Amino acid sequence: MHIGSLGQSGSDMEPLTFRNPWIVSVTCARRRVPLWAVLAIAGAALICGLIATPALHRLWATLYLPAAPPLALSRTLLEAGVFFPLYACALGMQFWEGRAARRTTGFARWEGLVIGVGIGASASLAAILAASASGVVHPGAGAQAIGFGLLLASLLTAFQAFGEEIFFRGWLQPLLGANIGLKAGLVLTAGVFAGAHLITQSLSVVAIVNIFAAGLLFGLLALRTGGLAAPFGTHAVWNWLEQSVMGLKPNPGSDPLGSFFDFDLVGPPLLSGGEDGLDGSLLVTLVLAVAIAGVALIKPAEAGGEAMAQAAPFRGHPRRK
Repeated sequence: MHIGSLGQSGSDMEPLTFRNPWIVSVTCARRRVPLWAVLAIAGAALICGLIATPALHRLWATLYLPAAPPLALSRTLLEAGVFFPLYACALGMQFWEGRAARRTTGFARWEGLVIGVGIGASASLAAILAASASGVVHPGAGAQAIGFGLLLASLLTAFQAFGEEIFFRGWLQPLLGANIGLKAGLVLTAGVFAGAHLITQSLSVVAIVNIFAAGLLFGLLALRTGGLAAPFGTHAVWNWLEQSVMGLKPNPGSDPLGSFFDFDLVGPPLLSGGEDGLDGSLLVTLVLAVAIAGVALIKPAEAGGEAMAQAAPFRGHPRRK
């Protein structure tokens, strides 16, 4: 992808049709997973991740009684336990399907990372500036810790974001798109993404809508750039700026592992987001709507030959159902 050509006629953005490389990567894979199996496997992986959270909490408490477990160790092990099933499912199933290695890793195009970081930073800062202009951003009372804890928090943010992207956008979305249609697969994947967050947290209606919209944005970025680099960049940078830089998550307070600043969101919940922070703010809804429209309206390459070129590695393997 040529970054300078974004938005111009004949750009290298991929089309939202069945000639999209990710749909081609599924239809030309050695094995095709039926829709019922896709949903069953995805549900099992999510359930395993959800079960891991309370189970690991009890394990750490047992191992470290009567003292509390070290925060850094506890946080690392919990993140690993929750997201390991997602990584294992996505990587294991893509290997079994026989899709290309670069489809498994998702970084076929490194230019996408630059685009994703740019979109994530722009959208996050736009939401924060809009919240500040609305008078709902105020200095918090928490202490900022800049050191190992902050570095660990940043790495865990990247680990979490890529785990979600490789599962939802790298594995689930292409399979759903190949089975029920590209746009329906995009919407359903965003719905499952929002539902997974709703199960683990108590969220407002606005927060659920915003997480669904974020899923649409990440899914569109994956489809339009042909890889996970762009959605990962957007996802990780947004979370990192909100949590580790501005200290807006959790609200009120800041990440116990540290943040560069500590700001709280106070005032009308529809603007401040209340306990959900920016995720529950209508200002974020507006920012996400603009970002989604911008990504969706970029004109794709006319020829669509990129999809078939990327399907070449699969042509020597007749598909087995």
